[in-house]
Amino acid sequence: MNLEQLRARQCQLLRERIAAIGRIRHGLHYTLGHLPSPVPLTDQLDDAELEALAAFNERFGKLQDLVAATMKQATLLSGADSDTFPQVLSYMTKLGVVGDEESWKNLRMLRNLGAHEYDLDPHR
Repeated sequence: MNLEQLRARQCQLLRERIAAIGRIRHGLHYTLGHLPSPVPLTDQLDDAELEALAAFNERFGKLQDLVAATMKQATLLSGADSDTFPQVLSYMTKLGVVGDEESWKNLRMLRNLGAHEYDLDPHR
């Protein structure tokens, strides 16, 4: 495979990732529609709402991971520095893809907190 073919393949993969982001985003909005607004503490949710919250957390994590990988790939294809994710994030912020780096970091922190919170109550 020559360089031009490799670049074309990487661009195709980028398009596929962007399409996948749209599908996950749709699923995330669907799940959000099954949650009360605002979302109360988990001990105030019924089983169906807890299931929707778990699905939301899973989909949000997948979405954020895929967006991050897509941004890294796009940065690499652009020729900009992409050795570290902070470089990617800075580049995407400059392009306006990400509103601001601090918001991205805060969302990532919230996602990680939600992904690693375990229900220790045996009656739940």
